[in-house]
Amino acid sequence: MTERERILLLYQAGNIERCHLIPHLRSYTNAQHQYYCSLLLLELYPKQLSFNLLAAILTHDLGELWTSDISRSMKWYYPNFKKLVHKIEKEIDEQFGFGESKYPLTEYEKSWLKDIDILELWLWSNFEIDGWNNRHAIEVYNNIENNWKPINKEVQNFIEEFKIFGWSRINPREIKDRLNEENK
Repeated sequence: MTERERILLLYQAGNIERCHLIPHLRSYTNAQHQYYCSLLLLELYPKQLSFNLLAAILTHDLGELWTSDISRSMKWYYPNFKKLVHKIEKEIDEQFGFGESKYPLTEYEKSWLKDIDILELWLWSNFEIDGWNNRHAIEVYNNIENNWKPINKEVQNFIEEFKIFGWSRINPREIKDRLNEENK
């Protein structure tokens, strides 16, 4: 496979629409998801970030170019189906050179990939509910709440704080002024 073909695959996979079975007002693509996952990882990960973990975050949904986005709820309700989809997506990742053989992860890094992947979907469902009053996202939120316990304490702490403060608009000027005051 040529470099051009690999880049085109990444672009195409980035345009897969996530949560396509749930009515929502704005687009939510794999590219957006992976970008937000990367930002969450940069902010929450407590160690020196490895290239492999960042690369895995940015390419972890490439297989969805062939399988499409399978809902997290479907994977939780049907664990055998989840295993099959995971196997297919892993084979696709390896076949096209984006998987575990190219970006091997430690068990610790794998736990972060899983936590960040689900955390980003949890945040999306929160924003859909609180920001857009989208009642259709409540099922996603409830399924995550009932079926996922974050492995990493930094993710747990973020969720606890987020549940207190939620989606409050942050004024960049206020943050800048506060930082200036703290640095005096």
